Amino acid sequence: MALLSILMLTTLFSSPTKVRRGSLVIAIVSLKGDYVVVAADSRNLTTMPGSGGAQPDDRACKVISLGGDTLFFETGHTYIRVYRGQDWNGLAVASITYRESKRHDAEALSTAWGKKASEWFNGQPKQDLRDFSGPNGMLLTGWFVNFTNDGSPSVKSQEVSYSSATNSVVIKPGPSPVPGQAARSGIAQDLVGEFFAQRTKRAIDAFGPIDATANGTNPRYGLDPTNDSDVAARAIQFAIDNSIGKDKAALGGPIDVAVIRKGGAIQWISRKEGCYEQDLKANLPSPTKGY
Repeated sequence: MALLSILMLTTLFSSPTKVRRGSLVIAIVSLKGDYVVVAADSRNLTTMPGSGGAQPDDRACKVISLGGDTLFFETGHTYIRVYRGQDWNGLAVASITYRESKRHDAEALSTAWGKKASEWFNGQPKQDLRDFSGPNGMLLTGWFVNFTNDGSPSVKSQEVSYSSATNSVVIKPGPSPVPGQAARSGIAQDLVGEFFAQRTKRAIDAFGPIDATANGTNPRYGLDPTNDSDVAARAIQFAIDNSIGKDKAALGGPIDVAVIRKGGAIQWISRKEGCYEQDLKANLPSPTKGY
């Protein structure tokens, strides 16, 4: 009986008390490589013990500016509160990573962020990671977007997942889109794929007409940041409108859209007013400890 009580107490004080998850984010890299468009929905689902289920919040800031020359966004488990130790806050970790890094290129930032994620997730009970990992064991993906010194767009990500086969946390670089490509991260990716591939009438209707280029081709996106901002927002809205089940519950709210241009200038096409405060927080001095 005493042993059972100890085991129950250990579980109580190790399990997460609050988990925030969700997100769909799309990044479009221009054909010329002179800008990147990033768009995100605004819903988080928060699960707390005794809450009676996941609670939606449509005020989430999925994309933030770091130092005025870098965008960071994340999907998956963006915030995890634990009984003991430091909580996980992906945006805060990205901010600390940027401030501590001597190299602000996206690849270096992504690698440093991944190391911090590895330290945190490897320090958590494996049973907890097993319980709230998503399809294929996915836990979280973090992305950094900026331009290299030679002016090339750099979109780098780190994927955090739990492997049931090895009972361990796996951190690995995600795919990097090249000029002319659109990357997607998070949930409802099948719907985003349907939208961009124009596989159905509903996708064609949602995409809308796009003028052909002078040589008779129609790349649909990658030529103009205004058009691409609209396309990215339409893609997310398409997923919101047509998702079902768990994805339906996890998607929603206003769509934030940012354009980062060669040279590092960031323009917000649409954004919730409260999210600008996240940028200010992101550029405060690093805390002495914790995330």
